[in-house]
Amino acid sequence: MKSPTDVISGIVLLGLCGIGAWSVSGLPEAGMEQLGPGAFPKMILVPLVILSLILIVQGFRRAPLKSYWPEAKVFKKILLFIGLFYLYLITLTELGDLFLNMDNPPFTANGAFSISTALFLLIALPLLGRRKIVEIVAVAGITTGVLVGVFAGFFQVLLP
Repeated sequence: MKSPTDVISGIVLLGLCGIGAWSVSGLPEAGMEQLGPGAFPKMILVPLVILSLILIVQGFRRAPLKSYWPEAKVFKKILLFIGLFYLYLITLTELGDLFLNMDNPPFTANGAFSISTALFLLIALPLLGRRKIVEIVAVAGITTGVLVGVFAGFFQVLLP
């Protein structure tokens, strides 16, 4: 094994795919519609399994790394990003609860998701190295709009 980090990452990803497949197997089958609630997760799990197998094979072929841990600066960014994502999840649920409990909420549907996702991307993109303000705002706006459009319009799923 030349690159144990790739092999271990691939095995962990395979395990997560197994947990996902087990979770999806409990979802109900399609009724009158052609695609049931498990169709999208299954479509995601198949490429993830393939990619994790590729990662494992590459781990056996690739030259070993001298250091398996990222630099301190990169490690701090990773921890900061994980904290930011956790804050995003809290904001998403708290805003959703706030709008749900309001007598006259400013948004009838998808408001908490739209606000939380746009704010998350506006903060995350500079953290990941993006510097152009126009690019950051455009990516945050377009990504949020596309996600809301796909889930609310195509899948007809109400987001928090």
